[in-house]
Amino acid sequence: MRALFVVLATLMLAGCDKIEGLIDKQAANDKAVGYSCRIAGKKPDECMQANPKASQSHILSGWQKADEDIKEGITDPEMKNEMPMEEEETEEDAE
Repeated sequence: MRALFVVLATLMLAGCDKIEGLIDKQAANDKAVGYSCRIAGKKPDECMQANPKASQSHILSGWQKADEDIKEGITDPEMKNEMPMEEEETEEDAE
């Protein structure tokens, strides 16, 4: 009987890291949803209503991170693909 208890306890504890990994993955997904909503110009409330199964706190956290990135100039919500113009090489520079 004692051996059965030890085996069952070992099996239950062996899966704890798998459950924690799933929780971390879900939190990362919810933050990504919030981040993308901010980039799309949506308010956090709209995003939460559109994703009722996602954690509201994680959505808000992702939205706030995107807002900070936009204010710091790290992320461009308009997603312009403009490349800076390179100066054309003149004949004088080539020599």
